[in-house]
Amino acid sequence: MFSRVYGPFVSEPRILPGFGEHSGIFKVAAGEPQWLGRLGLADDSQANQQDHGGPDRALCQYCADHYSHWQARYGEGGEPWLPGVLGENLASYGADENQVRIGDVFRVGEALVQVTQPRQPCSKVDARVGHPGLARAFMLEAKMGWLYRVVEEGWVPPEPGIELVERGPERWTVAATWRVLEDRRAALEQMAELRAVAPLAQHWKDQLTRRMDYWRGRQG
Repeated sequence: MFSRVYGPFVSEPRILPGFGEHSGIFKVAAGEPQWLGRLGLADDSQANQQDHGGPDRALCQYCADHYSHWQARYGEGGEPWLPGVLGENLASYGADENQVRIGDVFRVGEALVQVTQPRQPCSKVDARVGHPGLARAFMLEAKMGWLYRVVEEGWVPPEPGIELVERGPERWTVAATWRVLEDRRAALEQMAELRAVAPLAQHWKDQLTRRMDYWRGRQG
């Protein structure tokens, strides 16, 4: 599915200009193999561990084919549009959010990972690259990347190969999943179907449950 992969990208938290707080968005390419455990890459970190990281968000991948799209829209100002600049751990050419599915399982180096959810970027992405509104554009166009849980731990070498091992449900690509997750008025049947997708991150299953309960209450 992926023609070329860059990374893994890792970081130590540092102050993000304009926010006055630490962020782990400043990723650099690891020069040696990285151990990928249940909570992520050994040399990577997240300053805000409430909204980032955890077992269902252990690894982030972004489709590098989108860089030319963003460059055409935003121009050359700010940070160069190069793999890793958006805070991803892996950047890949080839399949994007319309091909990758929730539940897809990949072999990344020695490790085995499973897609759990679309990435939900915040305005720290805007501050990192110097383009206000970029994170919102990610979500409006479903070009946000995706997150993994780690099924089997293992070593990930620089520029690892990624092998597709198992496919998730055809209906629930990352893009299709996002369109339901971001639509608070999505049909109850759609929400119920998505919530039943076993590999979906627990956070989003809980969110869907609350939304469904709310709309059922309104209908009652």
